[in-house]
Amino acid sequence: MKEYCERWEPSGKLKNYGNFPVIYDIEYFLPDGLAIKMSDMYGKRVSFVFANGVWAQRGTEESLRLRPIALPLEYSVFFKVINSSYIKWLSEKSGDEIDFSQLTHFVFAGSNLILDVVAGSEPSVEFIN
Repeated sequence: MKEYCERWEPSGKLKNYGNFPVIYDIEYFLPDGLAIKMSDMYGKRVSFVFANGVWAQRGTEESLRLRPIALPLEYSVFFKVINSSYIKWLSEKSGDEIDFSQLTHFVFAGSNLILDVVAGSEPSVEFIN
């Protein structure tokens, strides 16, 4: 099955989130937590907190990634990757010792960075403003 992205609405709270968001901070906290902070063009700031940890994350300058992931045509910011090649790669690198089938590949598409996160649960959403 081919990898593809589907639009994701985190917690249903961000339906009116503005265009051209910028990822302005990524915080790591112990033991394995991750917080991603984004701001849209209107200054609306939001934080996504993976308090239960993440298995992996990677960031790529956005112009290098738009074609390979085949993002949907309508502009969106948040995606889940179905049949993720990133999760498959992680599984192979672990020697298939870890069951990655219950994990989800999330994509945060900012105007400056595309951040991929593999986690076992969705992040909580916190508005900063």
